[in-house]
Amino acid sequence: MIVFENVDKYYGDLHALKAISFRLPKGKVIGLLGHNGAGKSTLIKLLVSILKPENGAIWIDELSLVKYRTQLKSALFYLPDAPDIFLQLTANEYWHFIGKVYQLPTAVFLERLAYFRHLFYMDDQADSLIGQLSHGMRKKVLLIAAFIVQSNYLILDEPLTGLDPQATYDLKQLIKDYAAKGQGILFSTHLLSIVEEICEELLILKEGKLYYCGSIEELYRQYPNENLESIYLQLTGRL
Repeated sequence: MIVFENVDKYYGDLHALKAISFRLPKGKVIGLLGHNGAGKSTLIKLLVSILKPENGAIWIDELSLVKYRTQLKSALFYLPDAPDIFLQLTANEYWHFIGKVYQLPTAVFLERLAYFRHLFYMDDQADSLIGQLSHGMRKKVLLIAAFIVQSNYLILDEPLTGLDPQATYDLKQLIKDYAAKGQGILFSTHLLSIVEEICEELLILKEGKLYYCGSIEELYRQYPNENLESIYLQLTGRL
């Protein structure tokens, strides 16, 4: 389980995240919502150790992320919003690099690579430089890596941006399937319809504060006869 306990983050005088507390158990898909600048990217960067909190604690499977950062790297796989990494490698070189970093057995790695490369229609692009691929194809390269690794927790920042309809459908199904197998998934997006489809719980941020943390079902009980869009806009003060 991932646990945030009263986490604060500052950028100089800017209090970017304010006493954030939530839990992401294995086997759950939690949607992370908020307007631009609400703190979603900061929260994710804390979770994947790009940033450190000023106050509070972050725990992954009962280990402190700050203290055991190196040991916990393999527990997570992070897919950034902008897939502009390892542009000088071919897709195949990147996948093999990831397989070595996560110390996957060769047979397991090759089986998963063949399956997911075919699923996302990337067989013909395997030897292309990542830097020469479109945004959507770069995103597929990272998604294939994520499902090859199959870490305990998957952190997805706007994963559907740039994907074609088939890849979008396949990703939604994979998220549901792997959550059912016990993977904990944090899904940051602006697409409320997708949140309703695949997420069980929501985190809603506004100006660095957590305005809602709980199930979608409970949210509808609190706001009967409302749709998710209107509830979200009311919670964030935009309606």
